[in-house]
Amino acid sequence: MNVKLYSLLLFILTFTFHVQGLENSIELADAGLSADSIGSGGILAGVSGSVAVFDNPAKMGNGYDYSGSVFQTTLLNDVNINNFSISKVLGKSTVGFGYIGNRESGIAETKELNGSGEFATKGYYNSTMERYYVGYQYQTTEKVSFGVTLKSFKSKMYGVSGNGMNADLGFYYKGERFNLGVSAANVLVWNKTEFSNGGKESHGVVLAATVSKDYGSLEPMAQMKHYGDKKSLYAVGCKVSHPSLKRLDFMFGARGVHYLDSVKVRSTVGMNLNLNEWTISYAYEKSDSAVVDNETYFSIQYKK
Repeated sequence: MNVKLYSLLLFILTFTFHVQGLENSIELADAGLSADSIGSGGILAGVSGSVAVFDNPAKMGNGYDYSGSVFQTTLLNDVNINNFSISKVLGKSTVGFGYIGNRESGIAETKELNGSGEFATKGYYNSTMERYYVGYQYQTTEKVSFGVTLKSFKSKMYGVSGNGMNADLGFYYKGERFNLGVSAANVLVWNKTEFSNGGKESHGVVLAATVSKDYGSLEPMAQMKHYGDKKSLYAVGCKVSHPSLKRLDFMFGARGVHYLDSVKVRSTVGMNLNLNEWTISYAYEKSDSAVVDNETYFSIQYKK
């Protein structure tokens, strides 16, 4: 079988089992949103800028006039996932846009030669999975903000195309003693992705709560995600900086992921290089699951 096709099919099956079960659609966001967050156990804590449009839209603004992020990773050595986002503060409001996508071209379609057990290339086709996000945040007080994101789902593989739409809600509290983020993804439970061959896929509701505390040079954080018919997932992480290394942040953490009927733990480490408004991030993730072991992630963020 063509290596690219094998990698793509393995990616789809892995994500389907990992995230929400066979009856629900694949969530590309679970591959990671930024190397900065992955290094801290996959947690977007504190004020996150534009990248929060994918996770909790209530965290998009909070002090940044402009924000942008670009993220890239390659899973299974052959499947590329990219995202980018931008946001702009407008008074007490923030508007953000985001995109997550996976595109593979030149996937070989094969056929058997006269029952001989040998195969030849019949042709080639492309595969596309994309998510588009439009987010809005409103800062009700200095400490409290709310947000909503509308998102569309598009996919195409082997001549079958799919389209769908859903929404996320978010709340964020930035206090002196702690910070709290709460979000609900896919709240339009009646909406499904519909495919050109008549098939349909549902989008399971995901509830998440994140707690963090910024001590200046140390920011511990923890997160819980509830998937309804799947086991809840937990993550912990920490971001560390030091006055003598003003341009560097170091992250470490661990997160649980769904794997068949069990939960496996991935360990993460990362580093940020801060260059004024720009942040270049790298993260490494270790897992005891062979198909997603030793993964590396890169992202660039701009905040002003």
